[in-house]
Amino acid sequence: MISINYSLEFDYRTYQDNPYPVLTVEVRNPVNGESVEQDAFLDSGAARSIFLGEIPTMLGLNLLDGEPWTFQTNDGHTVDARIHPIQIVLTEDGTQGVFDLPLAFSMVDLQRNLLGRDFFNLIQIGFRESHAQFFIEPTP
Repeated sequence: MISINYSLEFDYRTYQDNPYPVLTVEVRNPVNGESVEQDAFLDSGAARSIFLGEIPTMLGLNLLDGEPWTFQTNDGHTVDARIHPIQIVLTEDGTQGVFDLPLAFSMVDLQRNLLGRDFFNLIQIGFRESHAQFFIEPTP
């Protein structure tokens, strides 16, 4: 039997009358330290994390300066994005973890920010769907 201890526990949040695992993170520009707090849906079906395209400006970045990337959605559509080196911070003071993540920012309107498996690779995560809870250990 494998037992995992998690230091962080979160309840799902209701969005459009349904519970979802949503995490509030600080998105930080590692060069100038500018940051913004954002909610992000945890999405195990997304290979790469993608956030709203308006965020780079808030961080002192030019969206178009990022590396081009194209996402394929489940319904066959594509979403163009730009990738920037970003830090994801789990608490304001960083005590729960600061993670370097090449984060994609959408060139089109998105309904929500998504943290995908690229982020999951940096942490240990567990879901207790029947209790609408998820758990994070900042070290994988």
